[in-house]
Amino acid sequence: MIDDGLESVHQLWEHDAIGIIPEQPSPDDVCAYNQYLETVQYHDGQYWVRLPWKINHKTLPTNYHMTYGQFKSQLEKLRKRPEHLKLYREIIAQQLKNKFIEVMKHDNKQTGHFLPHMAVMRESKMTPLRIVFNCSSKSGPQETSLNDCLQTGPSLTQKLCDILLKFRLNKYAFSADISKAFLRVVLQEQDRDFTKFLWVENPEDINSPIETFRFSSVLFGVTSSPFPLQATLDAHLKKSSSPYKAEISQNLYVDNFQGTVNSTTELLQIYQEDNKELQGANMPLQFWAFNNATLNNQIPGDYPEYHVPESQKVLGMEWDLISDTILIKSVPINYCIATKRDLPSQVSKVFDPFGLLNPSTIKWHLLVQEVWKTKVGWDDPLPIQLQKVWMEVAQ
Repeated sequence: MIDDGLESVHQLWEHDAIGIIPEQPSPDDVCAYNQYLETVQYHDGQYWVRLPWKINHKTLPTNYHMTYGQFKSQLEKLRKRPEHLKLYREIIAQQLKNKFIEVMKHDNKQTGHFLPHMAVMRESKMTPLRIVFNCSSKSGPQETSLNDCLQTGPSLTQKLCDILLKFRLNKYAFSADISKAFLRVVLQEQDRDFTKFLWVENPEDINSPIETFRFSSVLFGVTSSPFPLQATLDAHLKKSSSPYKAEISQNLYVDNFQGTVNSTTELLQIYQEDNKELQGANMPLQFWAFNNATLNNQIPGDYPEYHVPESQKVLGMEWDLISDTILIKSVPINYCIATKRDLPSQVSKVFDPFGLLNPSTIKWHLLVQEVWKTKVGWDDPLPIQLQKVWMEVAQ
């Protein structure tokens, strides 16, 4: 698993290279895609896929005992936060109801692979808590993780900047996303035992026995998650007879759907046709929003529990539906950068895919390079002079 600080730097350089460095499929990517095409199935109105295993990957350990210890610790933490425990329990119950996960009544704990999981709180009214499964977890330095055994697969998504630019081209704009998109892709039976995890029937009861669950769908958290989702959407749309299939494909970015048209008639057709088309892959769209009051007023009739907000997230940026403007979200600046780890963590919080803030943030990026030259450790104090430079450029 990538170190937290190194991950921040990695993401920072990736954002800087958007639209500059071309992506070329590697032989492994070609292999993963061919493997997908050979194994994907469609029945019962859903797509069934395999995990994209690496050829001759190392043996994946069962790791039950390590996961058991981590689960007991996580459960104790949750019981001290009843509001978090309630949300956690509700998510597990809902996923069980939707058949995204399943209980293993008679599990052989010496087979398969177990995944630790934990709660991550988010600034979202719709999903304030997310359960994150650590697919990079290893039971020892010489052991392997699930992510180690899987190919990432080729990137099949549209370019982020292309999607955002198209979102500003025409008069009428729309935005939606696929409900629980990754979990809508069914995982074939032979791979499910490698996605086992532990939970209890009643987490509030300290005597409730620990049970084994496993995923029956593609979980978000494995390194390959975006690939089978996008490959499945592509496969579904390629065989579609909808006159809007190209429009749908060109405006999808992972599980997000957004675009623009020139008339309210087209806007209504997009809304009706896309809902129907993606439902055929068991991938219903949700959280629709338009820069058109008439259609926004129509949505609650189709989705009674949903109220269109005045602003909506579009690919990490804020879309004000009233003024129809895209905003770059401001982030609180920590002026007291003390360590090497603090700096890239702060700089990477600014999401600016168009580079509109470069005149202000270029000095931040240059300072990251200067810090790198010092060769200090991640948690070592930065030289006082560089701390002073940060306080000046962060103004």
